[in-house]
Amino acid sequence: MADAHSLFDVPPHPFTRYMKRDFSGKASPVASPTSKPIKYYLVDFDLSKEYPSGVPRLERTTMGEHFLDGCNFAKAKKGFDFMRELIGDMTNPDPQNRPQMSEANSRLKAIVGGLSDWKLRPPIVEIGQRVKVTKLVRHWTIQLIRKVRGVPAIPKL
Repeated sequence: MADAHSLFDVPPHPFTRYMKRDFSGKASPVASPTSKPIKYYLVDFDLSKEYPSGVPRLERTTMGEHFLDGCNFAKAKKGFDFMRELIGDMTNPDPQNRPQMSEANSRLKAIVGGLSDWKLRPPIVEIGQRVKVTKLVRHWTIQLIRKVRGVPAIPKL
C-alpha cells in the first residue's frame, strides 16, 4: 500500500484516483514519485504464518515469479531480467542458502548501481503486450525532461 499524499496539491481521495478527498474537484499531482519518494506499507492480508524460533521454513510459492515469470496475481513484465539471479537466491528452497537481508540489499544496490540511467527509465510493459507509439513518445519525452532536470530514475533514500 502506498501513501502518495506528498505527490498531490491537496489530499486525494483514497479510492478515487485524482479526486479531492471531499469530491469538490480534481486533485492534481504536483510531483513524481522519483522527485518526492512516497512511503510504502507492506500488507500481507493475513497470509503470513508464525513458526517456532530457530526453525527456518519455506513453502513453495510464486514469490519470485511476480516480476519475472508471471503468476495468478501479476503478469510478467519486461526489463526485470537483471534481478532474476537475486530473486532466485532469495527464494531458494533451502533457507540456509538464502542471503541475509543486509546482503540482499547490498547486492540490489550493486546491481542497480551498475545499470545505466537509461536502463532504469524504460516503461514497464507486460511481456507480449504491444505499446502504442504515442505512449512511447510521451513516456520518453517525460523521461528526457526528468533527465535534464536531474531527477534520478530511482529515488535516493
